[in-house]
Amino acid sequence: MRTAMSSAAADRCSLQPLGPTQVLVEFIPSTEEGRCCVTGAVINGEHVDAAEFAQGVVVMWEHSINRELAEEREAQRELALERRND
Repeated sequence: MRTAMSSAAADRCSLQPLGPTQVLVEFIPSTEEGRCCVTGAVINGEHVDAAEFAQGVVVMWEHSINRELAEEREAQRELALERRND
């Protein structure tokens, strides 16, 4: 299903590969640490629902985004430790 891009479509976005290009993948971070749920991607300015993509592609995006989220959390922890030590 293709729809006009909406800011309410997902909480966050991440640039992810799709074939030879990269697309903006929309996802919702879960309350579970290190997990996300891909809701779709923006292709040519239109939101394409995650169900339109092969499940393997969506799983690959989720794994990649989960790694990004883990790196963000680690950077935040390190920053908090630095601030505490100052």
